[in-house]
Amino acid sequence: MEKRGVYVYGLIVFFCVINSILFVSSCEDNQTILKLSHPTNAHLALWNTTDYEYEICFPNLFGYNYTGNNSHPKTCTSPVIWIEKDTNSHGATTSIDVFTIPICFGNLSCRSTTQSCLTNERDVLHLDKSVNTHVSDKNDPD
Repeated sequence: MEKRGVYVYGLIVFFCVINSILFVSSCEDNQTILKLSHPTNAHLALWNTTDYEYEICFPNLFGYNYTGNNSHPKTCTSPVIWIEKDTNSHGATTSIDVFTIPICFGNLSCRSTTQSCLTNERDVLHLDKSVNTHVSDKNDPD
């Protein structure tokens, strides 16, 4: 089974490697990118759902807080992932079929790849396929 990763790159170039761990503890709403049902083999949810507690947090990926004006825009050109419903959703790397809700965060621009992250990118999620997929956080080795 081919593993895919979703990698994020922002408008700022990052030259150092930031090693961080995603915690189940809560992060501020304006720092939460999305939520997962579990760290591995998970369903996805929007950042503001109360259904899931496992959060993917911007500072845990980048090492600092996001300070832009709108951390949760309704639309973006390169979302983290596309979902089919606000919670308990599978994901897709593109808007296809029922996957019409983009998970956007601030000014992040994301791509799906089977390659390693570039210097200015961060690993956000692991996917086992590109459409109708469960996801895992970046710490899942599979």
